[in-house]
Amino acid sequence: MREPRRDQSRHCAPNVVSGDLLEQGVKAPVPERATVAAVVVTFHPQPDLAAKLGSLLSQVGAIVVVDNGSCAAHLPARDDPTLAGRVEVIANAQNRGIGAALNQGLRRAKELGFGWAL
Repeated sequence: MREPRRDQSRHCAPNVVSGDLLEQGVKAPVPERATVAAVVVTFHPQPDLAAKLGSLLSQVGAIVVVDNGSCAAHLPARDDPTLAGRVEVIANAQNRGIGAALNQGLRRAKELGFGWAL
């Protein structure tokens, strides 16, 4: 027989924003747009990927696209003027999986100096 689940709320770290703190008006800091990078993982993306990335640029400082094995024709052109030089594409030769690709994108965002990532 399984042991009943214990209340985990008392085990939270003291700096975690809980419902009680939100009710008290405590707010987490909001990062500046220029300090946030978006990591986007693709695998044979739709033809309108560049347009979607362009709409995301107004919300973040840069975008790191990690592609998992698509052909180059499916990826946004590195010199696409709508992407304003703020999109970096990492093209993997094979599908490494979503977790590996996300980690790869997060490492690159950190290398580029971003303190936050989506």
